[in-house]
Amino acid sequence: MQSSVTRSGLGGPAPLRGLSFWLLATIIILSPLPLAGARPIWDSLLTVIVAVALLAHVWHRARARRPVTGFPAVLIAAGTLVVGVAVWGGVQATPGLVAPDWVHPAWIMAAQTLGTGDLPAAISVAPEQSVRTAITFLTYVAFGGLVALHCRREKNATLLLTLFMLAQGAYAIYGLTMHLSGLEMVLWYDKDAYRGSVTSTFINRNSYATYVGLGLLATLTLTLRYVRRVAQSDLSPRGKVLEFASGVWGHVVVPVLVLSVGTIALLLTGSRMGLAAFTTAALVFLVVWLARLRGRQRWVGYGLLALVLIVMAGNFALSGDTTMARFDALFERGDGRFTAYPLVLQAIEDRPWLGHGLGTFETAFRLYRDETVGVFFTRAHSDYLELAMGAGLPGAVAMVLAFAVLGVAGMIAALRRTEFERPLLAVAALVLVAVHATVDFSLQIPAVALAVVLLVANGLAVRAPEQPKADPSDVDRSQ
Repeated sequence: MQSSVTRSGLGGPAPLRGLSFWLLATIIILSPLPLAGARPIWDSLLTVIVAVALLAHVWHRARARRPVTGFPAVLIAAGTLVVGVAVWGGVQATPGLVAPDWVHPAWIMAAQTLGTGDLPAAISVAPEQSVRTAITFLTYVAFGGLVALHCRREKNATLLLTLFMLAQGAYAIYGLTMHLSGLEMVLWYDKDAYRGSVTSTFINRNSYATYVGLGLLATLTLTLRYVRRVAQSDLSPRGKVLEFASGVWGHVVVPVLVLSVGTIALLLTGSRMGLAAFTTAALVFLVVWLARLRGRQRWVGYGLLALVLIVMAGNFALSGDTTMARFDALFERGDGRFTAYPLVLQAIEDRPWLGHGLGTFETAFRLYRDETVGVFFTRAHSDYLELAMGAGLPGAVAMVLAFAVLGVAGMIAALRRTEFERPLLAVAALVLVAVHATVDFSLQIPAVALAVVLLVANGLAVRAPEQPKADPSDVDRSQ
C-alpha cells in the first residue's frame, strides 16, 4: 500500500498527451452540445475527428520513440464483434453481392411497379442508411480504441473521467436553468416536444436521462474511490483526517454538488425508465463496492451509502413529482410503444437471419405499420428489437455478446483488483444502458453512446497496479 493516497497507481514517467488526448477530451466535453450529436453532420464530423486523433496519437508516440501500447484482450474481442456487425451492415447495403433470393422483397415490388428488372437490389431496404450506421459503429469502435490508448495510464484515465463528470454537471445546470426560468428551449431552438421536462441540450428526455445517469455513476466512482483510498492508506488516524481535509473540496464537495444537480435534473426529466435504469445500476455499483470493503472500512462505506441515499431521497422529495406523474399515466393510459412491438416482432419473424438492413427501421417499419399504431415511429423504442429487425438475429446476438463480454470482464476485474472502482463503473454503465435499451433508443444517440464507450474503455483499459504482498498479521490491508 502506498504511504500517500494521492500517489497510488501514479508511478512511472509522465503520460504523453498532445493533440490526440485533447481532441479526445474535446469530444467528451462537447458531444452533448450540438443536440446530443443526433444529426447526420455530427456523425461525419465525429468520424473525421476520431480518425485525426488516432493518427495524431501514432505520430506523437513515434516522435517520442515510444511504442503504441496494446489493447486489452477483452476490448479487442468486443470490438471485433461490433466490427463484424458493421461489416454485415455493409454487406446488406451492397447490391449484387448476395444471392437473388436474399434480396429484400421491397426491391422486387419496386421493380414490378416500375416495370424494370435492373434496380440495384440489396438485402437492405435502404442501403444508404445501412452504410451510414455501419460507419457510425466503426467510429464508436475507433473512439473506444482511442480511449483505451490514453487510459492505459492512471493519470489520463482519471483526468478524462473528471472532465466527463464536470461536463455532465454543467449540462445539468444548463438544463435546470432553462427549466426553472420557463424558457422552453434547446439551445436557440424552441422545444417542440417534452415541454415541461428537463432535456438540457438533448431533444429526447429519455436519452438525456441516460446521459445524466452515466454522469452520476462517474461522479460516485470518483468520490467513493477517494474516500476508500484515504481509509485504506497507511496514514495514522490523524493523518487520514488531514489527508481527507486537504482534498475535500475537489474530491468531495464538487462531486457532491454535481451529484445533487444531476439527480434533480434526472428526476425532472420525467423519464420513468431513465430513473429505473439508473437506480438499478447504482444499486449494483454500491452493493459490490460495499462488498469489497473490509472491517471498519465497511462501516465508513455504510455511512457514505446512507449519505448518498439521503441526498437522493431529498432530491426525489423535492423534484420527483414529474416522474411519478408519468408512472401514474402509464398505469392509467398505457404506452403507445407497446402497440408497435407486435409489428416489430412480425418484421423480425419475416427476415430473422438477414434482417431488413442495419439502421433502416424508419423505412422498413412503414411496410408493417397499420391503423393500430396511432403515432409515427422513427425508432422501435427498444434497441434490442430494432437491432434484431435491422441486422437480423445473428447481428443482434453478436452485439449483445459484445456487451456481455465487457460486463463479465468488468465484474471479474472489480472483484479482483485493488483499484476496483473504475471497472465497477464500467459494469454499472453497461447495466444502466442495457436496462434502458429494453424500451428506448438512447444508445442510438451519439452523446450517450460515446459516454458509454468512454466509461467502459476507461474502466477496462487501465493497467492493474501490482498487488501488494499480503501481511499475514493484517489481512485487511491487502484488500
